Amino acid sequence: MGKQKKKQKKRGNPLWTLVFLAALAVFCFSGYKLIGIYLDYKTGTDEYRDLQQYTTEITKTPETPAPKKTEEPQAESEPAELPNRSRNHCRIRQNRRLPLILNP
Repeated sequence: MGKQKKKQKKRGNPLWTLVFLAALAVFCFSGYKLIGIYLDYKTGTDEYRDLQQYTTEITKTPETPAPKKTEEPQAESEPAELPNRSRNHCRIRQNRRLPLILNP
């Protein structure tokens, strides 16, 4: 037996080669689509930049402050006696509002 055997190149599993080629194709196609999106975005921003020469900027003039009203502090009047503790609790709850949650 010779010590210097020719090493044979071992080919990989054809299934893994196919998976690799499919992944490479997806990667290339995604890059192509991203470049297309970027170029569309760039043409839009260039168009807006060109249209900016036709617009004018409106600046607000500073408004004169209105005279402040002097309010006298009003003394808070507390009820002499709370008739029922549960009624007071309900009155506090009626004044609370929960945030409005809308489903998308």
